[in-house]
Amino acid sequence: MNFLSGALNDQWLELVPVLLHTVWQGSLIALLFAAALAFLPASKARIRYALSVTALLAILTGGFLTHAVMDHQKSAAPSETAALTLGAKPGFAAINEEPASAIAPLPVLESGPSDSRQAPPGTAVDYRTFILAGWLLGVFAMLGRLAFAMHTADTARARCRPCDNTEVTALLDQLIARAGCAEHRVRLLIADHLMGPLTMGVLAPVIILPASLVTGTPHETVRAILAHELAHIRRQDYLVNLVQLLIETLLFFNPAVWLVSHWIRVEREACCDAMASRMLDDEINYVSALANYAQSCRSVPLPAMAFGDQRQPSGLIDRVRRLLVPGYQPRLRLPLASLSVFLLGGILLLAALHQGSRA
Repeated sequence: MNFLSGALNDQWLELVPVLLHTVWQGSLIALLFAAALAFLPASKARIRYALSVTALLAILTGGFLTHAVMDHQKSAAPSETAALTLGAKPGFAAINEEPASAIAPLPVLESGPSDSRQAPPGTAVDYRTFILAGWLLGVFAMLGRLAFAMHTADTARARCRPCDNTEVTALLDQLIARAGCAEHRVRLLIADHLMGPLTMGVLAPVIILPASLVTGTPHETVRAILAHELAHIRRQDYLVNLVQLLIETLLFFNPAVWLVSHWIRVEREACCDAMASRMLDDEINYVSALANYAQSCRSVPLPAMAFGDQRQPSGLIDRVRRLLVPGYQPRLRLPLASLSVFLLGGILLLAALHQGSRA
């Protein structure tokens, strides 16, 4: 305990109530987010996506604002105490005006045994130390997970080769012109070790297609897949996904973060599906390509964007219904009971921590 207290100073320990505040704040934001999505149909995919990203950023911003407010209160407290101590009062005007020589010196007290009721030093337990140590260990573990995923994605890209199929490259050039991605310098690579297409990169985006897809897949399916991957590039989804992963790393303990982050990925795929179908001017063929190939995508690295990013059948059906069913309203699977428990638990933890600090 003494080692942890020495390694983690007071400034680090002040992060503990901020982190606990994000639990109830995130639960409240998630509930408001769910209420807003309940009134938005699937056709408003861009608004739903923007709302999801805003909710995730609001949880992170709430932590920063909480830290700023607590830091301001801490800095203002000593000045207010000094103002009350030094302020003149009418009843003590005569005493304050007396010269220093008129004040009798205080008697010198001899040192004696300390009060037995005083707690010996080093015996107080500060639970913030354990909470902060656990959070730091979790952050390091999540950073390792992210680093491993990015290494896996880079390794997958390094094992690819340039596409030498002139029909596929010509098709990509046509779609790039329609999508407005000419400034991104998109490269097309072929992989023998992947089962699904994926996209990665910000400044130099790369689309990776499996070799089996190029040789044994209908032309319309390849066209639909390329349109979907170009939609990710056009929308800069790779960069947003990296920011999203960093927020998940910092607030890994917050269930509201994972819930909102899941719906960001759902709405992101819906936005790309809508953009790709507009590029192709044919929703039926696009849906057919989605149904035929999305379930075969496996082993997609975490930071990458993929045509079949949602591999569950329910997610695939939801994406198809968003494109074909007019006025379709997706169901938001929101664990209200869990959020309520975490909302109440966060408040109780803060109250317990406050009482422990006062004691």
